[in-house]
Amino acid sequence: MEISRTLKVGALAIVSIGILIWGYTYLKGKNIFQDSTQIYVEYDNIDGLSTSAPVIINGFKIGIVSQVYLKEDYSGKIMVVLDITEPLSIEKEGVVAKIESSSIMGGKQVILNFPKGVCNGENCLASGDTIKGETLSLLGSMTSDLDPYLDKAERSFEAIDSMLRSWGTAEGAEDGIGKSLSDIQAILSNLNSTSRSLNNLIGGASSKIDGVLGDLEGVTNSLAASNAQIKATLDNTAKLTQNLSEVDINGTIGGADEAIGDLQKTLVSVDGAVKELNQVLIQANSGEGTLGLLLQDGELYKDLDASLKNLDILLEDVRENPARYTRILSKKRPAYEGNK
Repeated sequence: MEISRTLKVGALAIVSIGILIWGYTYLKGKNIFQDSTQIYVEYDNIDGLSTSAPVIINGFKIGIVSQVYLKEDYSGKIMVVLDITEPLSIEKEGVVAKIESSSIMGGKQVILNFPKGVCNGENCLASGDTIKGETLSLLGSMTSDLDPYLDKAERSFEAIDSMLRSWGTAEGAEDGIGKSLSDIQAILSNLNSTSRSLNNLIGGASSKIDGVLGDLEGVTNSLAASNAQIKATLDNTAKLTQNLSEVDINGTIGGADEAIGDLQKTLVSVDGAVKELNQVLIQANSGEGTLGLLLQDGELYKDLDASLKNLDILLEDVRENPARYTRILSKKRPAYEGNK
């Protein structure tokens, strides 16, 4: 059975709209054809976190932020919905979603921290669960990676303190302890000097840091303005789609069919005229008809040429001696006189 043209146009329009919707959601970082897990996180402050921000576990992206909205209990807290596309098998208790800066340009990401171990049954994090959220500043994000080293340093200081205490209680260790304490004092003095230099360096660079942060604020404002333009473009696209859906496609196609029919009739007429012209040319080339005789008979051409020359002589004589020919038309008809 032949599919009608209207059905073809309708199917093409449906497929185009589906591709448009899928492409828009895909650009936002979400694939509508892929299963995902929805996890809710409650925050006091999200520090500029926006949708499409990545969700990371140990440097591996497992999803994106799909929604950000105010909690409806008028508490001022903010709910963030994490769209997890990777399978998870972690315990629900102890999971923390930390908002960190992904770069100095101000990008944000969500880091999932959870206790190691295998979950069982209801203890596993599942779709619809709500977990705890924390927000780290830029410096907090930078220093969070130093926490393990700071813990090691603290344990090292505790070991040194314990060793010094054991030396102090040992007999005959006063001289060694005194020398060790003087060395430690010199080290602390050097550390104090280094700390002053570092403070001066930070103080000198604070103005530059403020300038950089000001530039980042300007970039953020520009991006916000661009976001409004993008929204306006999408609104215009929606209006264009609605206008296209309201167009009388059937009437337009009917008019096009009538125009094509008239064009076909015109082409048939032109084809007939071309065939007749071709037949005339064939007859002329073969010497048939008046035109063929004119083209093929050389003697006829010469006779016509001679006749035209004689006619030209006659007309010239009529122009020079008009009286000679007027007498021919008169009733008296005098005798013809030749050229004198």
